[in-house]
Amino acid sequence: MPVYMKHVVSNMADWEAVAPRLDPSDHSRWEAAAGTPAARRAEADDVGGMLTQLLVGAYMYLRALIGPEDLLYMFTTSLK
Repeated sequence: MPVYMKHVVSNMADWEAVAPRLDPSDHSRWEAAAGTPAARRAEADDVGGMLTQLLVGAYMYLRALIGPEDLLYMFTTSLK
């Protein structure tokens, strides 16, 4: 597991700076990927390959942003 000097999100101000980049309704997030799935599928068809998609789960992404210990504390305090 990687060891970080400082996680990206360590306080509310950090979160407020990161959160807008996670908005799925922001169309600028998708501009770089426009056409990519169709192009990759055509490449895979040309060589008889298989198209795969690797996904990172929500917990792993949050763990990378916040850190495993602080994230678990957030989960436990949100349940009260």
